[in-house]
Amino acid sequence: MPALQHIRWTDRSGHEHGRLVRSFQISGDDGSLKTRVQYHVGGGASVADPSNWRPALDATTGRELLHTTDYAKVNNVFRSTDGHTVAIDEKAQKDATGRYVLRRSSTDGGVSWSSTRAPIDTTGATVDPGAVGRVFQRVIRLPGDGSLVTPFYAAHARIGDNYLSASHLLVSTTEGRSWSWAATVFKSDTNTYSESSVTRRADGRLVVVARYDVVQNGNRYARLASRTTHAAVDDAASLRAATWGPWTAVKVPGAADPHAAQGVAPVLHTMDNGVLLLAFGRPGNKITASHDGGATWGAAHDLYDNIPTSGCTKGFPTSIGYFPCSSLGSSGYLGVAVTDGRTAYVMGDNCHTNWGCAGDYRYPHGRDAKLWYSTVVFEDIRIAPLYGRACPTECANLLGSA
Repeated sequence: MPALQHIRWTDRSGHEHGRLVRSFQISGDDGSLKTRVQYHVGGGASVADPSNWRPALDATTGRELLHTTDYAKVNNVFRSTDGHTVAIDEKAQKDATGRYVLRRSSTDGGVSWSSTRAPIDTTGATVDPGAVGRVFQRVIRLPGDGSLVTPFYAAHARIGDNYLSASHLLVSTTEGRSWSWAATVFKSDTNTYSESSVTRRADGRLVVVARYDVVQNGNRYARLASRTTHAAVDDAASLRAATWGPWTAVKVPGAADPHAAQGVAPVLHTMDNGVLLLAFGRPGNKITASHDGGATWGAAHDLYDNIPTSGCTKGFPTSIGYFPCSSLGSSGYLGVAVTDGRTAYVMGDNCHTNWGCAGDYRYPHGRDAKLWYSTVVFEDIRIAPLYGRACPTECANLLGSA
């Protein structure tokens, strides 16, 4: 599950710097999932060369984060008011004192990270007492009072052995040192809503795109829906008071299912001239743009596909149905690093960790654990042809050794 960010920070001398940071999952020797966090050396060095990436360190122990925590990721990154880089862990935790997430701060551009607990207050939301929840994905800053907003999902009901989750927004007025519930955007007694992304449109209204899962004919599909606030959201108070427009299926020409685009892990950004960028995957890895604030979306651009071309008949079993063959290959989780209002790096994987390239099937790019990247450029407010190539020609072994 890759994540990629372009960060800017201020050093102790007051100088501005920028670089890429990334995280991705690997399988440990015991089969467990581990997450590696790395920073890029910069200076125009190739992002495809693993030697140009360095392991991020725990500031307290000096050891690689990979070996000190199972939670660190860079899905939710922002620049604090003191110029530091802050990452909010995706997976929340819970103990006798309550629910919390780790807030990781770096003063050296992602080289080393120190962590502190950031409590999550879900008062006002319907959350199962035993649920932990996940912060996923992106952090935006509101212009009025500087509050931070991030999506959060957690279970609210149980049906048999499975839980239904709802998608919320959390707000922080403490630079991410504490979070509280601000809005429930998606909640249902029949569907589960999970991975979401939020952005603020040029007119100040918030748009949230969320994943929901349905089962049809024994197959489990992830689809995308959106909602938009009726009015501009400028601060924490207006977010809490906001009313939301109707549930709307995200329809993307060229994406799987014309009625509601199939996809996981949406990533939203507002680019120059108010154009919205939406990246999502599974099946494949796609990007699209909206020129009307998310009401309609342009044709999907396929960045990379590793869907099995032969041999697959049933897919991969889950607790609520099979992921179909079209869900195999890449995880569909994309890292999107916006470097300016018209350009973004996009990074994805070849195989979902552990199960993505399961089965004795033929995969176009093989079954190796590797990453790929592309550069997306908006020209004349439209998505230009994609620059950069996908694996395996330029990006093979981009992961480096595990």
